Amino acid sequence: MSFGSIAKHSPFGSGLNLIVLLALGLSTGESAAQLVPLTEVEQLATHDAHACVVTAAGGVRCWGNNTHGELGDGTTQSRRTAVDVVGLGNGVAAVSTGRGHSCALTLAGAVLCWGRNNFGQLGDGSTSQRLTPVQVSGLTSGVQAIALGDAHSCAIAGSGAASCWGHNFLGQLGNGSSEDRSVPGLVFGLTSGVQAISAGHAHSCAIAAGGGARCWGYNLGGQLGDGTNVTRF
Repeated sequence: MSFGSIAKHSPFGSGLNLIVLLALGLSTGESAAQLVPLTEVEQLATHDAHACVVTAAGGVRCWGNNTHGELGDGTTQSRRTAVDVVGLGNGVAAVSTGRGHSCALTLAGAVLCWGRNNFGQLGDGSTSQRLTPVQVSGLTSGVQAIALGDAHSCAIAGSGAASCWGHNFLGQLGNGSSEDRSVPGLVFGLTSGVQAISAGHAHSCAIAAGGGARCWGYNLGGQLGDGTNVTRF
């Protein structure tokens, strides 16, 4: 599944539609990009089997698989067309999606997450699945950016510090251990000046102060770019 944008306000998706990803009311695959019937879209995010957008009004709408509540509409019913995420209102700046969970960054810099939480990837101090958004512990204002991997989540605080939480079996949280975290924890060596952050299946990368790239976590395919296949914790 892939996503693109033909214009700022009109997203389109292409790829297999096995779990109703296209928000078109279709259940069959399409070989060409399909126009999603949404208007005034500012930003979109996809991962695995669901997709979300931030509207021009600052709301969030999601569609696709909803087994774990990743659509945030208070149910576990998968949707072929976009539904509003409950409780976010119209103050959202960005949205990010993982494999069964989603997070939103508000204009005030707060982070709220919903959906699958078996490894603590929602950051609310629990491992309970949430069907509507919950506040990430400690990230109530000033956050600059968010990024979601399969089962972990990361953010850049107003201070420029990187933090991650959730699944950590392969070191994707970057804190020197393999223990999962249900609340955000700092990434070693990235406590200030971080400019951008991104999360993959089980690894994460950031642009550090000065513009250098730093990566950590699973490295079997060399995805950390350090010339080895050694997983880094």
